Amino acid sequence: MTGNCSRSAYAGQSVLVTGAGGYIGSALTAALVAAGAGVIRLSRGPLPPLAGTSDVTGDPCRAATWAGAVLEADTVFHLAGETSLYAALADPLASLEANVLPLVHLGQAFRKAGRCPVVVAASTCTVFGLAQSLPVSDAAPPLPLSHYDTHKLMAEMQLAQDCREGFVRGCALRLANVYGLGPRSQGAPDRGILDRMVRKALAGEAITVYGDGTHVRDYIHLDDVVTAFLAAGSCAQAWDGGALMAATGRPSTLGQAFALVAERVAALTGAPPVPLCMAPWPAGAHAAEFRNFVGMAERLRSLTGWAPAVSLTDGIDRTIRELTRTS
Repeated sequence: MTGNCSRSAYAGQSVLVTGAGGYIGSALTAALVAAGAGVIRLSRGPLPPLAGTSDVTGDPCRAATWAGAVLEADTVFHLAGETSLYAALADPLASLEANVLPLVHLGQAFRKAGRCPVVVAASTCTVFGLAQSLPVSDAAPPLPLSHYDTHKLMAEMQLAQDCREGFVRGCALRLANVYGLGPRSQGAPDRGILDRMVRKALAGEAITVYGDGTHVRDYIHLDDVVTAFLAAGSCAQAWDGGALMAATGRPSTLGQAFALVAERVAALTGAPPVPLCMAPWPAGAHAAEFRNFVGMAERLRSLTGWAPAVSLTDGIDRTIRELTRTS
């Protein structure tokens, strides 16, 4: 992490991580434990034991979950929620409940407890919809395309309202396309695309590129996402209830990213590069699939000093090494 905010700010703190068993949550938890925090892991089911943590099992959509140990937290990293656009499309009510209700209960619970924690909530850069020009600034208006994006925007607004009311302090982080090895990389089918392409290439399978491969993405490595959360949670300048973008500012087309996966797997394993196969988009592909996005994380950088440190090539290489090491 760069700038004035550092992991040492968490030493001795009580930190709650919701969705602690998830892709980002598990990586963030490990970083917090390494920083000397006492981590309360909130999840819907049991988690593998981890020194330096205590566990609370419960559904963050239920008010009763927000009691007891969770209210001891000085800082809350809220990562629980629906993460799949297609799951939200199939069940909008469940998406609404999963993404908005936890923040309602969180704010009210801490208000009643008379405590005002720092809250950093995970959001998404897809709230910007189909950007008319690139790169996209923090100041660009949100134009959600789906139930998922709408509900994430509503969650941001709920957090902002709680900050205005003085119940909590904090911000939301709008994440670009996250990749990198994690325990839940093979979750929802529309998430962790680059990780799955690395797995396919390591298995010698062809990589499918839908459409003409020219749609642009901003791929941000999991390690950079973790440092973004740590920075946002430790810098009081960021706690105005706003939404900050966590993106690299480095564009890559789908075709370029997938070709780089094939190239790096071949370079690191000595195997022949797997072919890239062009195919039409599947029937029913959502309009969000056709977006182009590159973000400017100027507010997060100016407020906290954070900057992405992992290039796409380095990030893919890290993923390859981890997968080959653990296979």
